[in-house]
Amino acid sequence: MKILVILLAVLGAAYSLVLNIVKYRSAGNPTPENLRDVYDAETYEKWKAYSAEHSRLEIVSTLVSCVITVVLLSTNAYAAFASLFAPYSHLRLLAVLLVEAMVDAVIGTAISYVSTMVIEEKYGFNRSTMKTFIKDKIRGLIVELALSLAIVCLLWGLYSLM
Repeated sequence: MKILVILLAVLGAAYSLVLNIVKYRSAGNPTPENLRDVYDAETYEKWKAYSAEHSRLEIVSTLVSCVITVVLLSTNAYAAFASLFAPYSHLRLLAVLLVEAMVDAVIGTAISYVSTMVIEEKYGFNRSTMKTFIKDKIRGLIVELALSLAIVCLLWGLYSLM
């Protein structure tokens, strides 16, 4: 069963990688005829460079996330953390989801920082400051935690009714 889960994680990452590689490679294509009268050449080239750099970041993000997930699954880290809640089966599931959410949050924050504060800054698209970036991340985390808690409570209630 563990091998199947690892295989599914790798296949999901491979699919995402293929899409991002195609997107990255398409940034090198010449400006299509039907867009030449809409965008000037300089603006379109700037957008293509930005898109290519963003796609490259997504490729790195997917690879890092896949490697971390496979390592956590292979080393039984999820199972070890879930075993702390052994008598409560529903809490074990929540523990595994919590670990995965924390890993995704750390990777997502790092990728978001590079995307916003490095790549967008480089191309002149970023208008936010570091203070605004941090505030937005904290607000997003609070909203995500509130929604996740509401969903968990709803599922727990449904489970209790069964």
